[in-house]
Amino acid sequence: LSLGNMTRLDSITAVPIDKIRDLANSLAGKFIDLRWAMFTLPAEYDRNLLSKMYSLSEWNRTFKRCPRCASFLSRCAAKTSAACGYCQSVFYPPISPAIICLVTNRENSHALLVHLPRSPNTVYTLIAGYVQNGESLVEAVRREVGEEAGVDCDEIVQLNMSQSWPIQNNSIMCAFRAVADPKQKLDICKNELLAANWFSREEVQWAFDNTTRNLNHINESIPPKFQFIYVPPYGALSNRMIKHWLGEKP
Repeated sequence: LSLGNMTRLDSITAVPIDKIRDLANSLAGKFIDLRWAMFTLPAEYDRNLLSKMYSLSEWNRTFKRCPRCASFLSRCAAKTSAACGYCQSVFYPPISPAIICLVTNRENSHALLVHLPRSPNTVYTLIAGYVQNGESLVEAVRREVGEEAGVDCDEIVQLNMSQSWPIQNNSIMCAFRAVADPKQKLDICKNELLAANWFSREEVQWAFDNTTRNLNHINESIPPKFQFIYVPPYGALSNRMIKHWLGEKP
């Protein structure tokens, strides 16, 4: 479901739906998975709106009592908040900062891509993770690359790209670039990744073009495991970062 090119909205209301099949049939449409919708809605405005609707709906559904005194909370129309009438505390929807990083070699000819357990077996993406308490975004990049792929990186630079991501924890993903030596042995964290590898610019370009051409086949499982055939779809921040890198000269 695309929300169209809406540029001015007086109000938008998101409500949970129990009988989604009945609603879909009445509209001659169908409901799709939230993750897939975030990946494939054409307009960034639509994706951000969907992210806001889902994250606020989940917050309102799960955040019922005051964490300080356990009294029931009242919803406030202003500033999207919840107030406790007993201890007067006010709470706002939490946002979990996360990083996503495109790691290249110093010659800028190869990129380090990873395969996640939740991804189709033909999709490789970028290293990403949540920022921990007490660390900067740059420190989070260095730690995540080391934890997930087992390599040290430097020349960490933040890009002017970000994405709201509502799934699991309401996150804001911040994009980074980093450099690492491919001679380092890859030592993946098997709790986080199923595979990691360095790919040439030509290999990444082929997979990127294949994703654009064959988007509807991206969720198909093709043996053998962990073939590099696709990158994440165009709605993913990783897709934009990879596209930006492919437009550079080595």
